[in-house]
Amino acid sequence: MSKTLRYLAIPAFFSAPSYVTASSQTDFELADVKTLFAETESLGANIVREFVNTFLDCREENWDGCGALPVSEASYFRAKGFLEKCIEKYPAPMFGVTPGGSLTFDWFVNPSRRLIVSIDEDAQVAYSSMFGSSSVHHGAVTYLDEVPSIIWAHLGALYPR
Repeated sequence: MSKTLRYLAIPAFFSAPSYVTASSQTDFELADVKTLFAETESLGANIVREFVNTFLDCREENWDGCGALPVSEASYFRAKGFLEKCIEKYPAPMFGVTPGGSLTFDWFVNPSRRLIVSIDEDAQVAYSSMFGSSSVHHGAVTYLDEVPSIIWAHLGALYPR
């Protein structure tokens, strides 16, 4: 007896089917990203794509199978603004998500030189940095529209010019 496997053909992320409508700010934002990618495939576009994919992978509750909170649209937009400002001056970080629903940025130079920043929907930026084995810093600040000066200082120390 043979079995016929049926599957739903899911289009690539940026090929939205015609029956999908943009019903939220996120959908409009993702449509803008689709347009951007259609026009250019630059390094910046790859960074944005990776960031967007990180958000999309984790916007449902229990995305990790262990009860993690979803990343909210507010967290996404706040973190996106932060990222856009940072990549104008410094190398792109790696992206991640905490089980609490915060988006994270990890600038890793080597095991003793790195900066990790997490941003939540309430504009809290938690950071931890290491500049050698005896120079460890951490704290939390508020992020509204400007990257906090302490983050700029840590990025500058991580990537001296």
